[in-house]
Amino acid sequence: MFKRFLALFALTALIFSMGVSIFAEPVENSEQSQQVEQDEQANDLSEPHLPTLQITLNSDGTTDTTFNQQMNSAELEQTLPYVEQSFTNMGYTVTKNDNPTSLSISKQYPAEDGYVLDFNLPYNVGMYEFVEFKEFFSSRYGIKNSSFNLENQPEGQVYLTITVNTPVKPIHSNAQAISNGGKTHVWTISSGQKNAIELNFKKINIVPTITAIFIAAVLLILLFALTKSRKDAGNTLPSDIDASADEIALTEEEMELFEESDENLDDNLELEEILDEVAEEAGLDINEELSENFDTEDTAEN
Repeated sequence: MFKRFLALFALTALIFSMGVSIFAEPVENSEQSQQVEQDEQANDLSEPHLPTLQITLNSDGTTDTTFNQQMNSAELEQTLPYVEQSFTNMGYTVTKNDNPTSLSISKQYPAEDGYVLDFNLPYNVGMYEFVEFKEFFSSRYGIKNSSFNLENQPEGQVYLTITVNTPVKPIHSNAQAISNGGKTHVWTISSGQKNAIELNFKKINIVPTITAIFIAAVLLILLFALTKSRKDAGNTLPSDIDASADEIALTEEEMELFEESDENLDDNLELEEILDEVAEEAGLDINEELSENFDTEDTAEN
């Protein structure tokens, strides 16, 4: 723990001294300033840059954190042993970069840890997790942090830039600069400011979404097949009816015979009516006589 504190103190002191040098008064003599620039180039010195903390929230749920500080070769060689000794034991990877000359400290957090903002670099502020709201088809992530609140300090000092890359375009972000289609968010940590970080985004859950789409596709295919089979069955029904109608329908000759038989039947009925009328006038009952004749014929036959 003491070694970690010592490394953080050395790194912080280095950053502070480099920041102070930015505001140093310029050399009045132009010749002296040119000579200083030549000496700096000869000694591989470069103008100090602002430290950067880059955090990438990956689509698979992992989080990549990288702190980078540019410095000259002498400062790098002096600081590197302390940083390696402290941060390597905590799972960080310390890298020495040559072009430009800089020191990088990086670490990846697994998906099981959730999305995190590692503010332990370089000021040991702490590590903060995103709040997760799980839904069936999506998950919402959000964070609101004011760990770098420097409102009590005089304004004018810039300490750090924090860049957060999100997997999708967020719903809300109070970043001072947004780029990359809304996926890259930059905050500048300055004295005299609250330096609040607010970020809220929504990510689609791939597995449930694909499963739901697959089930919907299968149901649509089954519905289409059922509708098509019913339609085909409806198309075959009239042909069956026509076939049975053909079997029942009479030919023209049969229809003529049927009509002739109807006419003969009508004529016989008219003849019977005339005979009945004549018999009534003569006082005879034709039906009784016909029945007696039939009975006599039956008796004779027997």
